[in-house]
Amino acid sequence: MRVARLVLVVWTMCVAVSGALAQELYKPHAGPFDVRVVNDQWRDTRRERDVPVRIYIPRAKAEPTADARFPVVIFSHGLGGSRVNYRYFGEHLASHGYIVIFPSHAGSDTAALLAWGGKPKGDAARREGWLKASIGDPENLRNRPRDVSFLIDQLGVDGHVKDIADRSRVGVGGHSFGAYTSLCVAGMVVDLPEGRDQSFRDPRVKAVLPMSPQGSGTMGIDEGAWKEVGVPVLCLTGTRDYGEGARSAEWRREPFENIRGVEDYLITITGAGHMTFSNPRGEGRAIVEPAGAPGRGEIPGRFRERAARDAAEVSDEEQARYLDLIRSVGAAFFDAYVKEDAKAKEWLAEFSLTNRSDCRVEYTPGGAKP
Repeated sequence: MRVARLVLVVWTMCVAVSGALAQELYKPHAGPFDVRVVNDQWRDTRRERDVPVRIYIPRAKAEPTADARFPVVIFSHGLGGSRVNYRYFGEHLASHGYIVIFPSHAGSDTAALLAWGGKPKGDAARREGWLKASIGDPENLRNRPRDVSFLIDQLGVDGHVKDIADRSRVGVGGHSFGAYTSLCVAGMVVDLPEGRDQSFRDPRVKAVLPMSPQGSGTMGIDEGAWKEVGVPVLCLTGTRDYGEGARSAEWRREPFENIRGVEDYLITITGAGHMTFSNPRGEGRAIVEPAGAPGRGEIPGRFRERAARDAAEVSDEEQARYLDLIRSVGAAFFDAYVKEDAKAKEWLAEFSLTNRSDCRVEYTPGGAKP
């Protein structure tokens, strides 16, 4: 057992449907900006790699000032996902004044999954083999964080964003394989064939929000992987967010427990599973790429259905509450550490002390861990 740490902990065992909460959610509704959605494909000539992107762009309802610039959040999808996923999160942040960019990571995206999708129905061995090969592929492990750094480079180049993006205020989020991606650009080191402790840290990133982060023992991550993380972190997981290889949900605590020297949070949502952090219930099978885009097509229904069953069985109402919470803490965290909004940071501090029925909150103020 680890020694006691300077961590503020709120823990309740009540169900998520119980009574009123002591603290209102942060920015629970859509913000003051209209949102424009742009699909594009950016070419990294150095790596000879195309990166499809979906960009959520805030648009002022009144005429903006000439020098108006917006902070940026880049969000990395999970294995088998793409730029079209997590719309609920992108739209919400953009409505509150962020440019939000979702890339598709070739090799671990929907197109790669669809290439596998013709395998015989119910062939679990093939499915598991593809999953393990994809998350262990050194090219995927390298390319994902490099995709993020390339997108940051493009902020000063692309015509959709170059005149409105504030390149000095960039945050990164991600789910599952995207959590790995976000932690890499924050300074997590990984073991790859070319050597141990390979770093993909990008100093332009001010804060990261990994959803369903990995513990050690996979994807080149060992017990010392988080020693160089250098920016504030908010990890999101759930009590039913089990890891690969029959790992318990507790495995996803490891990044929070091992990060030192920066402010970090761990929010564990009661009853939430791995797919809780994806799209609202019912959207998974309907989401497709725009006509003519790489990877167009439905994700095989059996994959989505199996993932949902493996993660958590929740009602539409419960899923909606989960997503409300995720939107709220995500907006508060990026406001606090990307926008440097003191009121948002105060809200997070109060949130960590509030007796809630829907989650457990752990917070390390000032990075003060032994």
